Amino acid sequence: MIRRRSPTFNNYLAILTAEEFAQLRRKTLETVGAGTHAHNFVRGSRLIAAINAQYDLGTDDNFMAWYLRFLEAMQKNDPAIVADPAADLSKGKGLGFGLTWIANTLDLDIQPAVTCPPGLCWVAAFRSGRPGYLEIVGPAENVVHLRLVYPLFSTDAGHGNVDVGPAGASIDLLRRFVVGALDYPVSDSAAVGAQIPFDDLPTILRQCHAFAVGTTAGNGRSVILSTLNPELWVSIEMHGPQ
Repeated sequence: MIRRRSPTFNNYLAILTAEEFAQLRRKTLETVGAGTHAHNFVRGSRLIAAINAQYDLGTDDNFMAWYLRFLEAMQKNDPAIVADPAADLSKGKGLGFGLTWIANTLDLDIQPAVTCPPGLCWVAAFRSGRPGYLEIVGPAENVVHLRLVYPLFSTDAGHGNVDVGPAGASIDLLRRFVVGALDYPVSDSAAVGAQIPFDDLPTILRQCHAFAVGTTAGNGRSVILSTLNPELWVSIEMHGPQ
């Protein structure tokens, strides 16, 4: 599976399948040695190190280190280098459900990611062929983080107007995902609907072409929904209790 939209680089965590890693590696290696200077990641790391030294910041912390590790993984064809062994991707109380519930509820095919510690990250695609994907983090039986990305509506290329023709199916998917994950196992649509204006989204997007909302349920689970671009792809992040 190759996603149509860029995968997440979230807090220096790249969630990639084996196929995606191979494709990204081919593209990355084309840029290595193609110019007259060191790769931008290398130059960026040197710049940050020089700033730290110049101003005596007293820290070895360099956020470019992740990018250097990413570049090394591409050059050595070893996705395990990207995985941070110190990262605890299973922390938190979890959402209370696992891969089976996710696959059945959203009709998804799930593949393991190769850039995380084994058994802690997956990428899922819709069996129907619908554009979009779901990134999954946490133990298989009790995941801690989900990120669903897909086009909520189509747009008129000439005017940028929201085409609400397919809105019903898109909103239904959004409702099933948010209500199901946020309120599992109760799934009280009315209660969650009071916090997320599902039925008003077409009107809001016709007027604003952008939207962002977040809420935390009484069980400690939280969701953040936001549009990503003018084509109205949306990102819905779901977190377990902290």
